[in-house]
Amino acid sequence: MTQHQNLCTHLFQILQNNKEKIIETWKNNILALPDNPTLVRMRTEQLQEQITGLFESLLVAFQKDNELEIHRRELREAKQFLQDISELRAKQGFTPTETAMFVFSLKDALLPVLQESFAHDREQLTRAVISIYQMIDKLGLVTFESFVATREKVIRDQSRNLVELAESANRSKSFFLASMSHEIRTPIHVISGIGSLLADSRLDERQHEYVATINQACEGLLGLINDILDLSKIEAGQFELEHAPLALRSLFAETVGILALRAKDKNLRLDWQVDDDVPTTILGDQDRLRQILLNLLGNAIKFTDNGEIRIHAARKGQELLVSVTDNGGGIPQERLEIIFSPYVQIDSGQGRKKGGTGLGLTICRQLVEKMGGRIWVESTLGKGSTFQFTLPIDAITPMPPAEAKPEHRTEDWPSRSEDRAARILLAEDEPANRMILKAFLKNTPWRIDAVKDGSEAFLQFTRERYDLVLLDVEMPVMDGYTAARAIRNWEQNNGQPRTPIMALTAHAMRDHRERSLEAGCDHHLTKPIRKERLIQEIREILLPTTS
Repeated sequence: MTQHQNLCTHLFQILQNNKEKIIETWKNNILALPDNPTLVRMRTEQLQEQITGLFESLLVAFQKDNELEIHRRELREAKQFLQDISELRAKQGFTPTETAMFVFSLKDALLPVLQESFAHDREQLTRAVISIYQMIDKLGLVTFESFVATREKVIRDQSRNLVELAESANRSKSFFLASMSHEIRTPIHVISGIGSLLADSRLDERQHEYVATINQACEGLLGLINDILDLSKIEAGQFELEHAPLALRSLFAETVGILALRAKDKNLRLDWQVDDDVPTTILGDQDRLRQILLNLLGNAIKFTDNGEIRIHAARKGQELLVSVTDNGGGIPQERLEIIFSPYVQIDSGQGRKKGGTGLGLTICRQLVEKMGGRIWVESTLGKGSTFQFTLPIDAITPMPPAEAKPEHRTEDWPSRSEDRAARILLAEDEPANRMILKAFLKNTPWRIDAVKDGSEAFLQFTRERYDLVLLDVEMPVMDGYTAARAIRNWEQNNGQPRTPIMALTAHAMRDHRERSLEAGCDHHLTKPIRKERLIQEIREILLPTTS
């Protein structure tokens, strides 16, 4: 055996014989390291376990290679110690610097033992210290590499877990909001429907006022539900925009018309203007642009007690600049930066006079940014506010505006001799909803047969011939989706023409509409259903057949 190998064997025996003493000194040295909060959090037995593991790695390294050439293949047994300890340190928040200090502090623990063992031979002491320090440096390098690899794995696992947790939370939130929306819309449909029927009956002035109040409250509650659903869909990345031609001037006139009565009640003048250089038709999402305008105009009416509200559109290069100006009380400067944040009201605090959830402006900002624009506000207290937003208009379709379809009044029906009374099958499990929908269609030439679930609807459809089927999608025994599939299969198997099916649902999420269409429905109507909207939708389906 060479002199070098004799030294390594001797060093191994020194380490083995003084193991407990070295480990105790090492532990005390580590605990004395400055600015090391991670070590402070560790229990003494955890630290003892890690030190013992690392020391065993050092002994294995000596046994495997007395020539001090340490490679990964020679540290197979030690590597598992290192990986286990590194993983524990990584999870406990150690940094690479702390890891290096943890291993290299072993040198200070070994030095007193070496000095005592080679007290009478300074040359051997020097060689022993150099050999031991080389071994620890290489052991520390392997430990450091193992730590980095483990730390990266821990970070990847944590990131993956966080993503999965966020996705699960989003799914849970979406499910909760969709369920609550359905449960709230169902009674709103009944209240709104009864209010609509009462409004068409003989009432005195005060009774008309009561009914109008009920309908306004339903509209407000429905608007709140829609705002919460929209915000949730945007945050979950489930929000999609249309990109179709829209007539801007017609949209402005329609939006102002919707809010005209509310402005009139406050003696406010509501006006709009579109500059001549703005294209007649642009590409965009008409429904979402209308939603932005309704929110901005609705806020302007809410916070303006007298005077004028004006909406204006101008072209600025390749952008459309829309502004909504009022001469209300204005917004304090310190609130201008947060006014588009969720649940922030202009007049918040104990003295708050106006209602609202503070979601409208947040949704406006989200929609505008989704469309590629930006939104901001300028305001002066006591003089009013101007909300402005831009939208890109680089994609312009040079097509004439579509001709407006003539509106049909429920009492103004064609009197052609070839008209016939169409037959409609209604499937609705709630008695109140059946009563309301039948009452909506009472003064039409259509004959309504009503059943209370999907199975009855399917059996009735196979016995009689119908021009239209109205299916509530949430029913016991057989739901509307299953009934629609059964009807489509029966038509195909019996060589029958396709009968239009309209899904009636209190679900307002996009995936429910898609689910209705996949089940075989041709149309989808969301509750609460307005009488005029229902009749208009049915007319558009039946008039080509009955004319």
